Amino acid sequence: STTTYVLHLHTTMNAENHFKQLKHHHLHHLLCPCLDQLIWILCTKVTPGYIHHAGILEDTYCLGQSNCLSPLQMKFKCAWHTLADTPTGTLNHAYTVNISTWMFNCGSQKYSTFHLCKHLIQAISMPSPSFVGQVI
Repeated sequence: STTTYVLHLHTTMNAENHFKQLKHHHLHHLLCPCLDQLIWILCTKVTPGYIHHAGILEDTYCLGQSNCLSPLQMKFKCAWHTLADTPTGTLNHAYTVNISTWMFNCGSQKYSTFHLCKHLIQAISMPSPSFVGQVI
């Protein structure tokens, strides 16, 4: 979405989900908690948990480890390794490999989700391990 404001329905859903989880995890034994008891539970039990999870979601959580790959990046990596291990066979046709424009006229690129071809992948050297993490 290109809008700069948060939708009213989305905000309402988040608030409803927050209070549903609050009642399930922290208020399950209380029928009608007093306001001061509810505020104490929010300040001492709920907020530290949210702060901990927010710290985990930040980019600086584990500086020595790489970030987790998204599902799209994992599928890209799997497709890359599958095509890298596929034998190309003999080239009986006059195929032209152009790595700078990422084009190969064998016709199999149009069937690939990521516009990959075994001939192109095997024509280049293995990229760095951080390459897949940069794929959007």
